[in-house]
Parts: sequence; C-alpha cells; structure tokens
Amino acid sequence: MGTSHDDDDDDDDDDAADDEPLETYSNFAHGHASEGRRSIAQLEAARVVRPVSRLSRLDDHGRVVAEDCAASAQSRSFRRTGGAAGRGGAAAWAEQWWAATEDAGDIALRVFNNGEVGATVEAGATVADDDATVNGGMNGHRVKVNLRGPFRDAAGEDVVRVDLAIVPGGGGDASSSASGGVPSSSRLTSDRITRADSEIAAGRVIGVYARGSVARGEARAGVSDVDVVVVLWGHESADDVVELARQKRTLKKRLSSKEEWHGRWGHLATKADVRVVTVPPPPHPAGTALAAAIAGEPLSRQSKPNAAASVTLCLGEENTFVLAAECATVYGPDLPKMLPASARTPPLRCLPTLFEDVTEAIADGGETALKWALRRILRAAFEQHVVAGEACHVGGAAAEPGCGYYTRDLYHCAALVSDAKPELGEDLASALVAAVYGPRAAWGGLWWACGAATAQRLRDAVVYGDE
Repeated sequence: MGTSHDDDDDDDDDDAADDEPLETYSNFAHGHASEGRRSIAQLEAARVVRPVSRLSRLDDHGRVVAEDCAASAQSRSFRRTGGAAGRGGAAAWAEQWWAATEDAGDIALRVFNNGEVGATVEAGATVADDDATVNGGMNGHRVKVNLRGPFRDAAGEDVVRVDLAIVPGGGGDASSSASGGVPSSSRLTSDRITRADSEIAAGRVIGVYARGSVARGEARAGVSDVDVVVVLWGHESADDVVELARQKRTLKKRLSSKEEWHGRWGHLATKADVRVVTVPPPPHPAGTALAAAIAGEPLSRQSKPNAAASVTLCLGEENTFVLAAECATVYGPDLPKMLPASARTPPLRCLPTLFEDVTEAIADGGETALKWALRRILRAAFEQHVVAGEACHVGGAAAEPGCGYYTRDLYHCAALVSDAKPELGEDLASALVAAVYGPRAAWGGLWWACGAATAQRLRDAVVYGDE
C-alpha cells in the first residue's frame, strides 16, 4: 500500500473473509433481512463474504460496554480458546497468536530502548513493601516500579507485571522505597519474570498492547495481522524526533525480515503492524496524570482538575479509544483499564476526511489505493449512520435506545448501512467484495472504471447525503 494511503487504522483485518463467523449477524436480528441488504445476503449465502468479528454493544451514553472491550474477561477467554467457532486455525493456534504478539512487542522494546536491557529481576527475588525505585535515566526523573502478580498470561504461564511511574528526583543507585521486613506478598514466586517488563522499567517504553483481532481472540491464520500499540514517553528535541523516525524504520524492517519476526510467524499472520503513541513525561500535565494513574491513583480521583482530559488530549481521541476499547495488555501497566469510561466512546475516524481521502485515492490510479478507499467508504458510511447519531438498524428494524452497536468489520458496516439506506444496497455489496478481495477480483478488466465510479457514488452519498 502506498504511503499516502497507508492508515493502519484502516489496514486491519476486520474484513469479511470467507471464514466461519464468531457471531453471525442473525444473532442480533429483530426481523428478516431488509430490502437493502438483499445483495449482501446473496453474497453471504454463496459464502463469498461473511462477518468475522463480533459486534460491540453501545450503552445509553454511546460507549462500548466494558464486557465487549478487548481487555474484558470475555475477550481473554476467546484469546485462550480461539473463540466459539474454532475454524480458520483459531482453536489450534490460539496460544501461537499471543506468542507472535509478544515477540513483536519484544522486538519493539529492543528497538525503542536502543537494544538495552533493564535491570533484570531473578525468580524468587524479594522487594520491600511491593515497590522499589530504580534509576530510569529520564532527565533526572526516577522510575517508580510496582511489581504485581503473579498473573496468568494468554499461554497460561505465571508472570509478574511491572507497573511504573516517572517521578521527579535525581538519579542514583537502585534503592528500596521503604524499610522494614519483607511481606510475604512481595516475594516473586513466578518461574518466569519477563525480560520485557524489566526493559519497560528501565527504558522509554510505557507499555505494549495487542490491538484488533488478536486482542479480541478472533485472529484467523492466513488472514489476520498482528497489530500492536506501543506507548512511549515522548521526546524533547528535534534530534529526538529524528531518532524516533529512525527507530520506526528499523522496527518495520525487523518485523518484515525473514530472519526475524516474519520468518518465525509468517506461516500464521500476514504481517505485523505497530502503532507508536507518545506521551510527554512529567512535568507535562498529561505525563504527570498518566504517571500518577500508573502508580495507582485513578484519573478520575486525581487532585488536579481535568487529568483525564489532559491525557486524552495528548493521546488523541482515536488513540485513547483504541487503547480503551480495542487493546489488551501484553507488557507494562494495564492502560486499557486505567482510562475513564468516556474513553470508550467511538470517535469518527474515517468520515471527517472521507471526500479528500477518496479523491486522492482515485487520483492515485492504483488498485491498492482504490481498495483502501472502498474500505474507508464502508467504515465512514457506518460512522455516519450509526456512530454519528442516526438510528442503528439491526436486521431491518430500528434498535431500541441503548442497544446500538459498534464495529470495524466491513461486512457489518455494509449490512448496517444497507438497512438504513436501501438504495445503496447494490453499490455497498459491490464495494464490500472489492474491499475484501480487490477491485480486479470484483470487476475483472473493468476494475478501474467500475471501481472508481462505485467509489465516487458512495462517497457523494455519504458526504452529501440528502442535500
């Protein structure tokens, strides 16, 4: 995909591939398929397209309910078992998906921490009063480390999590934060203390998080990507920004190398994508609020006003939602559960810039750009008719208040919009096939003429509506 159209938010694997769905659309239907969905229903009956992702419910405030988030117990269960359907390699490779994600996260830690390994903690070590202070080297700040656990990871192994916070103070040798006896709860009984958590404690990385189908336990062999979000303490100079760009290029090269990640996991995942999010360290208000939250003080209870708002403003509305609703913790503090409930409100991710994006993609003239544009159109149409406030229709009937749904699955997006706009049903069905398999597979030798015309009609219908 060209760099001008490479948006990893729209390059995820929630496409309607020919695979057994985890939860079919009929589970939510209040009646028969609508007139607008007839073409999509025919494609589904022929097993050309099917939903591969669960719909997430929205509460009365328009937020994704906590039980449907990637950090929930339900998603954790799916990650262990591969989901209810168990096809497409889900059941057989459930542990492999999480191992592949941990491997990608470990490479990211090495890259962003310049290959340095933090102070390691041996199994059976003791820490006074559950926390310790070590020299983190962050411009005279200290890294306060809180060891929690042991916990069970996706593979069923015991691990100890290392929570950290950047606090003002000078450097120095590692020292205990309290004196006295060692409580029994402080003894690390795990057989495996992850090296990655040790690196987090000593470096710039705040945490590593699985995103998308792997986090939800819906990944399918040969279809899904491994999507990772890495949260870093930010840079303070132009040279640091240049260095971050270099590290991103290095990370991309290592993840795609047959000698490293792709060579180990290419049989399972199509690729690994890493989204990098930076937060300025204290004394910046966002960094101070996040550090306090990591140390155990919820954002909603912090003494400084607008602590949650400052973190959201710094992360960005989209990244905040991605972390809160679409991510599960791999290494580091459990940020998805630390963010406030308001962070689970779906933002408009495709709709605001749809006209410019589609126009640019059509001008590009390539098949990949056109496929990208059609995917973006389907999701923007869903945002307009569901997320942006219009009534949510399920199975042709209007949903009751508080029963709305959120999704990134292309099938669900097309089906919901075809219910709301029956006149777009055939174009949506064509766009769905092309968005999944490519314009050439959908329209043959006329792929450019048919694809561009379909994209323009749908773009104008979404942008201008009934004007």
